[in-house]
Amino acid sequence: MPVLDDGREAVSLIGVRRPWAVLLVTLACTLLLAAGGGRLTFDPRYSTFFEADDPQLRAFEARREVFAPSDAVAFVVEAPMRIPGNLPQVLVEIGEIA
Repeated sequence: MPVLDDGREAVSLIGVRRPWAVLLVTLACTLLLAAGGGRLTFDPRYSTFFEADDPQLRAFEARREVFAPSDAVAFVVEAPMRIPGNLPQVLVEIGEIA
């Protein structure tokens, strides 16, 4: 086997020469990571990601006071019969309304 100058061969052969040492180090790392896993938390509130005086957050909270997350809004658009509802300009206008 050729010897590499930067020591990659020595590092790659650790698992072959000392499999129990690699197994113990892997087990120890897994236990350490698992021990800290109980302290991981996730905060789903939007306010966590923004400053308190952020205008977008204030607008979101103001909208949330009016509408609950389960509220829905439906727009009914009545177009004249001579204009098909799938024309690009009609769809643009509906997008502006919404």
